[in-house]
This record gives sequence, structure tokens and C-alpha cells, in this order.
Amino acid sequence: MGYPRIPQRFTVEILSSIQYGPSHKIAGSVVTYRTFNNQLRWYADFRLNSYDAKKNKYYASFKGITLNEDIALKLYEELLKLPEEMPILNDGEVRNLGRFKKYANTSVNLSLVNYDNTTKIDIREWTDSEINGYKGPTKKGVRFEYSMREFLIGGLILMINRMKDIHIEYAAKPGLDKNKVI
Repeated sequence: MGYPRIPQRFTVEILSSIQYGPSHKIAGSVVTYRTFNNQLRWYADFRLNSYDAKKNKYYASFKGITLNEDIALKLYEELLKLPEEMPILNDGEVRNLGRFKKYANTSVNLSLVNYDNTTKIDIREWTDSEINGYKGPTKKGVRFEYSMREFLIGGLILMINRMKDIHIEYAAKPGLDKNKVI
């Protein structure tokens, strides 16, 4: 058994980014690709990008989370409910704001966490795996300063609108099987 094949015609369209510390940026983008059975898929993606000083360039890391259009919309709606002023949480406190089903045993969890004595917004995949028995958070996710709430909301608006545009563009193309547009 070999490695899984990477989908063909893979594109990443960065729609927003913000500096996150001296050598990192968080980028909000829409990832589009055509699968091997010719289905079109697109996702909203928040990814931590690291800076390489030698090449004077940012590179995407594996740290981040990918969301389908429905989950991106639900996150947007929940983030709008947050107050502008940062809520004060006790040391180690976690306040769950919502959990949205992604796959059969995986969901995306939106929460506020107290980390380094600061309230942060955490968007993370959670698993209820029957295979290995683990239930809880995974490494797939991002944690934002609460002050970046407006960036998150704005980035999600851009990504949701772009995903809707892509759906309309591809669904209108002649000769494309509309049943294969996801």
C-alpha cells in the first residue's frame, strides 16, 4: 500500500492575514481542489505561517484548521455573539461556545480559554474515536488572542463569500456535472 495521492489542480487563495508575534502570521484562505473522481471541493482554512529570515518569505505550517462552508458559517455566527470587551476567565478555565459536527467521529469546538493569564479564542477539532478510545481535543486547530476577534470575523466573511462565489462559478460552467460539485 502506497501513500495517498494528492488531489490534482490544488489552489490556495489567501484572503486575509495578520501578524502573530515577531515571526508568524495567521492566514485565512480558501483551498479549492478537484478530486480524482472529478468532484470539486473547497474549504476555509486558517493556518499559521512561519517566517524564514534567510529567504525573506513566509511558509505555511501544519498548524491550523480547515473548515467546510457550513462550519465556517456557524463559527461566524457564534463569534458575532461574543462581547467586544474580553471576558475575564479564571486560571485554566475553559468556556465552550459551540461544537459543530465535521465527520462521523470528529467535530470542531469553539471555546474561550485562559492561557498565559489571557483569554483566547480556540478553534479546535475534537475526536470521539472508537478505534483508539481517545476522546478530546486534537492538535488540529488555532488559538487567537481575543483582540483578534474582528480579524476572525472579517476573515470568515471573506472566506464564506468566496466559497459561495466558487460554488456559483463552477455550477454555471457548461459541461460540468453539477452532481459532482460539493
